[in-house]
Amino acid sequence: LLLIAKKNYSFISYRNYKQSGKVILWRHDLDLSVHRAYQLSVIEKQVGVNATYFLDIHSKYYNIFEKEVYDLVRGILLNGHEVGLHFDPSFYSITAENVELLQSYVNRESRLLESFFGTKINALSFHNPEIGGFTEFSALHLNNLVNAYSSYLQHNYSYVSDSNGYWRFRRLYDVLEEGK
Repeated sequence: LLLIAKKNYSFISYRNYKQSGKVILWRHDLDLSVHRAYQLSVIEKQVGVNATYFLDIHSKYYNIFEKEVYDLVRGILLNGHEVGLHFDPSFYSITAENVELLQSYVNRESRLLESFFGTKINALSFHNPEIGGFTEFSALHLNNLVNAYSSYLQHNYSYVSDSNGYWRFRRLYDVLEEGK
């Protein structure tokens, strides 16, 4: 899949989301395993592509403050990838309507990631966006972070997801092969 994507697209980061041409925003929401994410980052580096790895600081499956996990995230960064915020609003029991509180928590978590890993956070993706109305949160930016679920990105990019182990919307292979 990476080789097909590389053949048909230029990989860009969320900082460059307005870049024209056949571009791809390649992202990984790290819900379960930073260990597997690191291995994927090695493969992507070998292929010569870059991705954004979205970290959830409230994950039940990993702790960014553990030395081993910290080292793996630093390795992902050293492999030429970026880190974003995988924000879980349910941790705070907030909904998309409470924008001020949302901004406050997103700001706190993105600054924590920036400080801890010594890197700029440019984007966020919501964890389980259907909970709390975040699929309808269409703003392009939240606290200067590009919202991966914004209406701008939804309109200008095809979205493919393998959430919960099955392809939602369309199969990634089909989208990559089309090269549109």
